[in-house]
Amino acid sequence: MKRPVIHVLLIGGLLIITMLPITGMKISEPGAEILPTKYDSRQGYDIIVEAYDERSVSPIMVAIEMDKAYYEESSIDAMTAFTEDVKGIENVSSVDSYISVAEDLGELDTKGMVALDEVRNVLEEEQLVSNQTAIVIVESAVYPLDEKTSNIIHEIRGLEHDGLTTYVFGETAMNVDMIERIAKGVPFTIGFVFLMTFIILLVAFQSVVLPLKAIAMNVLSLGASFGVVVMIVQHGYLADFFGIAHLGFLTAVTPVIIFCVVFGISMDYEVFMLSRIQEEYRQTKDNEHSTAVGLMRTGNIITSAAFILIIVVGAFLLTDVEIIKALGLGLAIAVFLDATIVRLFLVPSFMKLMGDWNWWAPKWMVKK
Repeated sequence: MKRPVIHVLLIGGLLIITMLPITGMKISEPGAEILPTKYDSRQGYDIIVEAYDERSVSPIMVAIEMDKAYYEESSIDAMTAFTEDVKGIENVSSVDSYISVAEDLGELDTKGMVALDEVRNVLEEEQLVSNQTAIVIVESAVYPLDEKTSNIIHEIRGLEHDGLTTYVFGETAMNVDMIERIAKGVPFTIGFVFLMTFIILLVAFQSVVLPLKAIAMNVLSLGASFGVVVMIVQHGYLADFFGIAHLGFLTAVTPVIIFCVVFGISMDYEVFMLSRIQEEYRQTKDNEHSTAVGLMRTGNIITSAAFILIIVVGAFLLTDVEIIKALGLGLAIAVFLDATIVRLFLVPSFMKLMGDWNWWAPKWMVKK
């Protein structure tokens, strides 16, 4: 607190720099590569990926419901038009359906081939059609996790043909939907957590400044931890040291879980500390003295609680599943930064800089 400006600029700047890798964070859903090589499922995955093109192993699937049976002329016309439109989408390398199979089976046109009983038997045995339902298999020219594959899925979903109702599914589509759903929900989640935290702390401490400061401190510690996780898990720095595989991305649920868990835990520590500081301030009206006493009186409790939590979540690094390892790493780093650098340097520095303004609130809100 003797040099608050220097500490705020130095430590705050360091944490902000540590946050920068977040701008290049890639979110995806992994396959069997998150498992150790000793697992049969991982070994089988590696064999298939090595022997076959991953793009053909994980195609885009389209389920189609028709107004009439698949062998009716109107259904064949609609399916033909649909598959031709799909072929015209950028980065689509092939489209397989009962239309393409029927064309390959003989010299007649598609309608003539589908009219044959033996051809319909083949199509149904291959499970390409069933009465008014058909399946279309779309292979992408780019890899399943590529952003261009997401564009293909969206364009297919945008196609409309009379007599057909289409549903894009499969592992690739599921991953795209999950990532996009999480991405859309993140702003709401963050906003809801920030708003409720502000209201609760506003009521508890009768101060407008302290809730804002608490949220800002948590954002810095969380952001810095995310930056470190991105550098290790996505870019591979020190990955071997922590025993984590270099995935090249973060799983979609990792940032969300780390944010929700750590924000709640960090805010608990904040409430412990600010409660003690507030008690002292009400007696002395000396902001600097109250901050020092509050930090000293709660330091052992917060440090011990943080140390226990770091040990618990750090144990996640001993597991075989990479998602759990990444979660444990992120949680441990966030709690460590919050309980040490933020609590020891930034909190007292900001408390000193703001002075009595820490306790400002509208007169109608303050209890007499």
